[in-house]
Amino acid sequence: MRREDSFLTALLSSNTTREACRIARISERAGYAMLAKPDFKARYQAARDELFQAAVNTIRRNIGRACDVAIEIMDNPESAPYVKLSACRLILEQGLRAIETSDILTRLTAIEARIFAENSREKEGF
Repeated sequence: MRREDSFLTALLSSNTTREACRIARISERAGYAMLAKPDFKARYQAARDELFQAAVNTIRRNIGRACDVAIEIMDNPESAPYVKLSACRLILEQGLRAIETSDILTRLTAIEARIFAENSREKEGF
């Protein structure tokens, strides 16, 4: 299990499987064999998901600060015009992306609820 733990840690911090194998001091064949095992694959996916969620949470915590900085740059009379334009573009693009994402998630949730309700009715025999 120690080899698997070492390889899992290396996978999470490496760009390639080959690099992870080198860091974990195992052969590539052994690394790919571990990746083929369902239990190891599940552990790897769970650890990767956890890391990704931590990154998303960091972004969420700091998005307000990032917007404040962009607004300061945009409003600063000493900022060069191209810098102001970049700040404006950033705010607009990210704002639109957030609105679109929110809209898609709202619609997806409604579709999922509708499908769930239809499946529930079918199971009840209606």
